[in-house]
Amino acid sequence: MVQNEPRITRLTVLDPRQAGWSQAVIAAAADTMVQVLDSRRDGLRQVLELAAELAPLEIIDLPEHGGAGRIVLGTCILDAQSLGGQEDLLEELGRCLTPDGTLRIGGSNAGGSVGARLMAMLARALGRDVRAPGARRAQPGMPIAWAGPGLPGSPRALLH
Repeated sequence: MVQNEPRITRLTVLDPRQAGWSQAVIAAAADTMVQVLDSRRDGLRQVLELAAELAPLEIIDLPEHGGAGRIVLGTCILDAQSLGGQEDLLEELGRCLTPDGTLRIGGSNAGGSVGARLMAMLARALGRDVRAPGARRAQPGMPIAWAGPGLPGSPRALLH
């Protein structure tokens, strides 16, 4: 008798430079594909290659590696300064998710105003929701919060 394998609906991306990554591989659910990045290569491209093969996915989980407002994927760094150069790849990655699909990032990546800004920029580039622990969520149409010097009237403004 042939058993049906569960459909892969989730991609969990791990960075081998993080403690505990091997336990996450063991703990993965049957509907989850686990990808351990090659830390010497562009991790965004690695994720996109596998996500395109598995599409459509409901969830892509990125590793919690990099700190507030910054995600490190192999040699690729996603932050407010570098995101503009990655928009085409991120848009492609968004198309690998179902229309209601979500990119999930770690809580430390979403910390503070720089983390909220990164989440909003990712959501806009992907065309999909971005979530972080604690029910933090950014949607594609949300304004992007900018916390920086030189903005009149307030240290915080919204960019559209």
